[in-house]
Amino acid sequence: MTKPEFLVNKWHELRVPVQGGDLFLAFHDCDTADAPVVVFHANGRTGWSYRRLVEDELDKRPVYLIDFRGHGRSTASFDPDTLTNWQSFFTDAESVLAFIKAREAQAPHIFGHSLGAL
Repeated sequence: MTKPEFLVNKWHELRVPVQGGDLFLAFHDCDTADAPVVVFHANGRTGWSYRRLVEDELDKRPVYLIDFRGHGRSTASFDPDTLTNWQSFFTDAESVLAFIKAREAQAPHIFGHSLGAL
């Protein structure tokens, strides 16, 4: 059985537990101690959609590509018909950042596009 594309070339699967499931993180390991880059995607996209954007950083620093709830490989559900505010996304982002800060020596550089920029 072949590995999924995201697990090839030092990409790994990580999961962060949140209310209602977990969030998927594609993580690219790097042997440097530079501050990591964290990418939060736009609505209707996935973190993996941004892999080309961060290609130049892969040999310089760790990279985390996040799938928000209801997107990509995350199991945490999201029902747009019941959305009354953005709090679940804020809470999920805080959980992801706490998880990453516990793993990394330096505070991360954060990139967010549209929904991910909230």
